[in-house]
Amino acid sequence: MRASVLRRVRPVVDAQLGVITSTQLRVLGVDGEVPRREGWLRLAAGIWVVHSDPTDEQLLVALQRYAPAAVASGALACRWLQLRHAPDTAGCDALVEHGTNLLGGALLRMRQTRRLAEAVERRGRRVAPAARAVADAARWTPRLQDARAVVLAALHDRRVTPQALADDLDAGPRRTSRHLRRALEDWERGARSAPEAEAADSLLALPGRRPSPPFLLNPDLRLDGVLLGSPDGWVPAAGLGWEMDSVEFHGDSDALDATLVRHQAFTDAGFELLHVTPKRFRAAPNAWAADVVARAEARVARGWRPPPGLVVTPAGPVLSPGLVAA
Repeated sequence: MRASVLRRVRPVVDAQLGVITSTQLRVLGVDGEVPRREGWLRLAAGIWVVHSDPTDEQLLVALQRYAPAAVASGALACRWLQLRHAPDTAGCDALVEHGTNLLGGALLRMRQTRRLAEAVERRGRRVAPAARAVADAARWTPRLQDARAVVLAALHDRRVTPQALADDLDAGPRRTSRHLRRALEDWERGARSAPEAEAADSLLALPGRRPSPPFLLNPDLRLDGVLLGSPDGWVPAAGLGWEMDSVEFHGDSDALDATLVRHQAFTDAGFELLHVTPKRFRAAPNAWAADVVARAEARVARGWRPPPGLVVTPAGPVLSPGLVAA
């Protein structure tokens, strides 16, 4: 780029984090072919960014220039609100009023809606509020695992309430809300993470064996009034539990120490607590479920009985193929 052109463009580009519009270029007296010659990335009609891999903030700046009334939602809004396990979907999905004639582009996607969200301002940018952002992220991701992850994390962290998501589910389109509905059902079952929900699925749909014994997700276990812990899963008839040992919650030394202490407390009480990482579970979910069932059956066959003073407080309903549909 010629030095004279660079001097005219640089202040605008710097002020807008690398974003510039064709209108601004015309005002600056810059040839409209400059963006193409320089290899800038076209985000939408008349919207350019001088980087080939725009950041979330650059996309928000571009959205404000392209459609000032639009509201970023879905995965990018979740990331901007610093919600855990937001999908890593590239680009920006934005809500615009139904009937708006805005085509957007591959990385700046316009989604028409009759329920335009009222934006909130976070870190100087406007995005959808948390409940709408999470609900839309679950609707728009193609993977149930990703929908479960962001919904269950937001609920577990109390960034959103079950009622707020249920209200958005009822108000939104049914056709695209299957993943959101399923994630809310997982929460009601007691799941607090995607791997926990997947483990329940595997037990409820285990092929080629007798049905899994009834189990609970995330119950509180107290023995003589002392809280032993809340295993991710628990088979009451067998005194058998399991935990999904993710790096996120079990990776540092303090978390590992707490896990070992909890494991020992379960062992001392005559219980069995199994451990598996999400990665290992996902590599062979049926084998993991079969092992859980086999261990539970063996403990029942050996005559295990719950000790006096054991109180189990469920976080959700008893889960069994005969009681709750998978």
